[in-house]
Amino acid sequence: MALGKNVWRALRKAIAVFTALAFLSQQAAASTFTVTSTADDGSSGTLRWAIEQANAAGGSNSIVFSNTIGGTITLTSGLPVITSNVSVDASGAASAVTVDGGGLYQVFSVGNSVGTVNASIANLTVANGLAQGGAGGSNSSSFSVGGGGGGGLGAGGGLFVANNANVTLTNVGFSNDKAQGGSGGTGRSTGGSPATAAGGGGFNGGAGGSTDGSGTGGGGGWGATATGGSDSGSSNGGAGACTGTGCASGGAGNTGTGGASDGG
Repeated sequence: MALGKNVWRALRKAIAVFTALAFLSQQAAASTFTVTSTADDGSSGTLRWAIEQANAAGGSNSIVFSNTIGGTITLTSGLPVITSNVSVDASGAASAVTVDGGGLYQVFSVGNSVGTVNASIANLTVANGLAQGGAGGSNSSSFSVGGGGGGGLGAGGGLFVANNANVTLTNVGFSNDKAQGGSGGTGRSTGGSPATAAGGGGFNGGAGGSTDGSGTGGGGGWGATATGGSDSGSSNGGAGACTGTGCASGGAGNTGTGGASDGG
């Protein structure tokens, strides 16, 4: 049965109202959080607090800096992972802003496991960030012979961007940020046959693991300062590989060999 003109008018009006409400709802979801303190205790007004608020709010939000602050924000732990669309802009601060990992913590990390995250960071410096890969587990058993685990990947000391994230940088400086692979775990080979190798170092310069007997020390991770593992028995220390300006060193052992380098 055909609908009358009045019914069609009412239906079109309802659709228009629904669309307008949806648009207003999206606009209302966009919030601005202002950083008013260079502390890093998670209290209201800190950068840590602002990121947490933006994540909780969802939608697309902004983090800006008050014109009453400036200087360095020294982190006491890694900042929360940015998991929602957000812009971080320090152009309004009274002076230049630096977010400093203190050589201990990763600074910014963007991405989640649900959907695409779009973020922008502008007008600040990211300094002394560290992404440290986990150390490989060691074989500490008194009864079994086995190799140590390989060290974990270190990635994104100043900024880590997940596969599902997009990050735009504007007037952002990076200073002395580092990603370091984890050390390889210790292998157990005393009294074992065959000899057992220790875990290799993680990507980006992790040290190779060592063995406690006749096994081979693990190779150093790929990176500028990778170091091969040591061996307390008769086998060689593993060699590291190097792509930077330094050269990786071989591990200690009977005939430990130096690492290769394609840098300076």
